Amino acid sequence: MDASLTVDIAKRFRGGSSVEAAFSTSSVPAITVVFGPSGAGKTTILRVVAGLERPDRGVVSCGGDVWIDTAAGLFVPPQKRSAGVVFQDYALFPHRTVAENIGFGLSGLSSPQRKARVSELLDRFELGALADRAPRTLSGGEQQRVALARALAREPRLLLLDEPLAALDAPRREALRRELRLMLRETGIETLLVTHDRTEALALGDRIVVVDGGRVRQAGDVADVFSRPADLDVARIVGVETVLEGTVENIDDGIATVEIGGAAVLAVARTPIGRHVAVCIRSEDVTLERGETAQSSARNRLASRVVDTQREGPLVRVTLDCGFPLTAVVTPLSSEALGLAPGAAVTAVLKAPAIHLVPRD
Repeated sequence: MDASLTVDIAKRFRGGSSVEAAFSTSSVPAITVVFGPSGAGKTTILRVVAGLERPDRGVVSCGGDVWIDTAAGLFVPPQKRSAGVVFQDYALFPHRTVAENIGFGLSGLSSPQRKARVSELLDRFELGALADRAPRTLSGGEQQRVALARALAREPRLLLLDEPLAALDAPRREALRRELRLMLRETGIETLLVTHDRTEALALGDRIVVVDGGRVRQAGDVADVFSRPADLDVARIVGVETVLEGTVENIDDGIATVEIGGAAVLAVARTPIGRHVAVCIRSEDVTLERGETAQSSARNRLASRVVDTQREGPLVRVTLDCGFPLTAVVTPLSSEALGLAPGAAVTAVLKAPAIHLVPRD
């Protein structure tokens, strides 16, 4: 079944702000993350796709079915779109049981058909023991599973998720990311997921649409966008920790020598880039070493000194001085084994392809 989604819309608001978004997904079902800071326009895009808001201009189609075409005066109402929606707070009906919540949208089925479908979803999401419970008695993760089951009950072509983990505290959010990813992949349904959380975007998404100021800034595979942001604004939005001004001194066989504040690094120059560049380095791509180490394929080995370390959940963020400021992340065990503390001398190791250059000329 064709799962492609096409969005090309514009929506204006009182006060002069607006959202303009144009992107499309492939015909193979996947998880597309709409990512950006709060107020960027992400939820407006999702609500227009869901039919909860009307755009001033544009087209929305899914799998070849046109849901919105303002030029033709076409607007398919939400209940007639093959889309399931999970809101940020899950929006479960408090006066209905788990089973009744799941079966709410199945009024078009006969009673035996409805019971069979609800039973199937209770089993699929491991909710059988909770069928007669009220939503207020459930944990955050259980409520999430009920909301997903209800959204999938009508077998939609498209699943829309608005900040699905935002209502959970940090420990539960971390535990449920993997579970949510597995559930979404198992559904085999095209999914559009809104989040402002970088970790969630990386953990959940196959594709990403970066939105800022009501505009799409970049779209593509998650790994490509995070490792090769189109410009400095996108680098900031996706959370590239190290962004520095550099000068290209030489390019030899596709490898650029870039001077940064008196130090030099080697980076892959995929296209003609000009002389002045922004050097983007993700903390995950920096490896730290101490003492004598074996030779590796990495082209950059930078003598560095630890400026600061900070524990962040399951990782330690390390701030370095290697002639320019650099950030790395390591596990607590690695931090202890390397003796990472302010003043410690280390070697920062970077492969040339991990350094992304953005033209500034």
